[in-house]
Amino acid sequence: MIAWGKKFLFFCFFFLSLANLIGCSKKSYFDTYVERLENLLGETIQKPRNLPPSSFPRQIVANQKNSVTSINLLDFLALQPCKLQLIIAQRNSALGKVALESQKLINELLFLNLAQECLDRLGPNDQLLKEKIRESILKKKGDLPLTIARATLGGPEFKEMWSSSVGGLFFDSEGILALNYIRKRSENWLEGIYHFEDLELEDNLSVLRSAPLAEYMRQLLRVNYYLQKLTVLIQEEHRREGFCRGGVVTNKGIILRNLVEAYFTKASLNEINIASRGSSEFLFEIQELNQLLFDVLTESYKDFFTGQFLVLRQSKKILKEHSAVLEPIVFGCESSIS
Repeated sequence: MIAWGKKFLFFCFFFLSLANLIGCSKKSYFDTYVERLENLLGETIQKPRNLPPSSFPRQIVANQKNSVTSINLLDFLALQPCKLQLIIAQRNSALGKVALESQKLINELLFLNLAQECLDRLGPNDQLLKEKIRESILKKKGDLPLTIARATLGGPEFKEMWSSSVGGLFFDSEGILALNYIRKRSENWLEGIYHFEDLELEDNLSVLRSAPLAEYMRQLLRVNYYLQKLTVLIQEEHRREGFCRGGVVTNKGIILRNLVEAYFTKASLNEINIASRGSSEFLFEIQELNQLLFDVLTESYKDFFTGQFLVLRQSKKILKEHSAVLEPIVFGCESSIS
């Protein structure tokens, strides 16, 4: 009975220790660095209240209507030799009228891709129908930036990417490749190359739903907030000779060096680096797409995106300033009295 009790106590102790280890492992290098520095400096930094990035604007694409070219029933029946007839039928069906913007874009691209072939198939007695098709081609080409913007930047996948929480930081190469695909295909479409593989567009758009861009931006905002506060506190303590006195490192200076090596350096290589690199790659691809579609985007969206780039630029500046404050303490003091 006593032996069983000892085993029971041992297992309780083991699982409690394991739980503590797991609990500690969830804390990031950066969070630990902030917490330990607060303890070292005897200061508690107030948690930020309005940390989430500015909300994604409701309207991304300018409120413009696509041009419409009407084709009557006789014209539609005359299109029987053409694959274009099926495309028009799909667009005008009950499902076509309530289709997602990405599906509407696909329909427009299929129309533009097949229109010339249809013109070549129609006979000399179909001149009026040919004129309508040519007119429709010109209008659809003119509306293409608007159609692409609604399906991409203004679509539900992009909105989710800008706002959702995916529950962790990771470098999302898949999301970057998806954005790269959408941007390059958009360039091709605007240049008159309308070909694309089945489901490729929608597959790449769906990847963005689980992309961690919002996590990157939240992490950058947190890092910016805390590093600015810590930089000031370290500067003040350094002026009071709390870290170095008479050119010799103090006990507090030694602890700071250890914290920098154990946590700040690792945070810079891990979570800070992931957020910085990830957001930079994502924002570059989106910026390129913004430039392609610039004329059909709202001012509120342009301002929002400019704000995101500002956060990224500030993060690099703040990180550099914090490192500069640490440098004379980490490298400028003698390790011991000679």
